[in-house]
Amino acid sequence: MTPVRPVGEWYANWLLDGKSRETICTPAGPSGEFAKIEIPFVVVQNVGYLNLHQFGSYDLFENAHTPKDRKWLILGPPEYELPVYSWQIEALAFFDHILRASKNGYGEQPPVRYWLSGEEAFATASSFPATDSVRVRFYPTSRGDDRLSHELAIEPPSGGQNRWAAVPINAPLVGGFDEVANQKLSYTMIAEKDIEFAGPVTAQLRFSCNEIDSHVVARVGRVDSRGTYHLLSMGTLSPARRRVDGVRSTACEVAIDTATREPLTPGEPVLLRFSLTPAPARIRRGDKLVFDVASRTDLLRSGPSHGFVHFDLPVPPYFSRNTLHCGPETFLELSRVSA
Repeated sequence: MTPVRPVGEWYANWLLDGKSRETICTPAGPSGEFAKIEIPFVVVQNVGYLNLHQFGSYDLFENAHTPKDRKWLILGPPEYELPVYSWQIEALAFFDHILRASKNGYGEQPPVRYWLSGEEAFATASSFPATDSVRVRFYPTSRGDDRLSHELAIEPPSGGQNRWAAVPINAPLVGGFDEVANQKLSYTMIAEKDIEFAGPVTAQLRFSCNEIDSHVVARVGRVDSRGTYHLLSMGTLSPARRRVDGVRSTACEVAIDTATREPLTPGEPVLLRFSLTPAPARIRRGDKLVFDVASRTDLLRSGPSHGFVHFDLPVPPYFSRNTLHCGPETFLELSRVSA
């Protein structure tokens, strides 16, 4: 718990000074230079790592110049262990095929394999996102009282709004606070038919706050026919750091320009657009698709018992009242796989 002095200095930089890519002491990663990669590879993404290693696999698979028949992407189920520990047999088969030209069938493996939540099995594709996938939008629609479960609709509402309280983690509160100030909003849709999603997950929210900054955490999940909730996807954003970095963005990630800060004007709506982690899933007829919005990761996370590795973030920075403005500009966007 007490690192050596140089590591302590790095840690202090991460917490205090490294507010952007330009000021953090950690060296820049390889994103933006993947075109230099031409060698064969297989990359495995653990969809349960919601705070770490979120989008690098997709960036690599999309932008490496490795021939299409010499690169593979695997999206495994949520597992507490890193893929490096649980995919050794896969690595052995890959290296036997590439280095020894073994006739083990690896060359016939589909370019993409992804774990399909709700089906509890692997599905395959030739790319990710799949070339035949279609972006579909679901619109949060208010039912009135903020504490209710609201509707996630396929048509945009004409207006309406819901509010939630942003409360710093571990802040002291008087008893009964949650009865007068909800800290989460929930929007739900009951599927009328089976739907499969695989690809980027994007939230766009028309948002306002009575402070100059806050924090927004969005979550997507499904509730099966037995009433069991399954976490699928999460994403977070500081509204004051909302400018999109088009250069660093990829097909699966809306990258954020962390160096540009635009403090909110209290009460004035702005548009937030940010990525949630990709989470392939089959929503069966009668299942519920649930979209939640809050300001703290600990209010929405799952845990290692379900395969998720999630570290609570020390957000929001201070107390505030946040507002989600419903309408055509506020939506959850998923990639539906064509039947």
